[in-house]
Amino acid sequence: PGCQVDGCPRPHNSRGCCSMHAQRLRRTGGLERYSVDIDAIAVERAVMGEPPARLTQAEREQVLRRLHKKGYSDSRIASHLDIGTSGVQRMRTRLGLPAHPPTSAHRLTA
Repeated sequence: PGCQVDGCPRPHNSRGCCSMHAQRLRRTGGLERYSVDIDAIAVERAVMGEPPARLTQAEREQVLRRLHKKGYSDSRIASHLDIGTSGVQRMRTRLGLPAHPPTSAHRLTA
């Protein structure tokens, strides 16, 4: 028998989940990939350049989509999300968004 999570082909451990889902269960208390609750105010603050202390994965993705739509480069988005550019690149790639070239104004201030 496999993991108890639908669609997961990995073998289960003693809890009925594979090691990845067991770790997620310990870390978050649930098996969902991330919470679907999005705090619109937190997203808006991050878009404006004042990110709250913590954003959920769904909120970070929403901020990334909004800033990407405005033409922001990975490095500018990273500064709004307070994460590294490699994290932005991974998220952007996962969401199927193309890269924007860095702007000259940001290169001067970075």
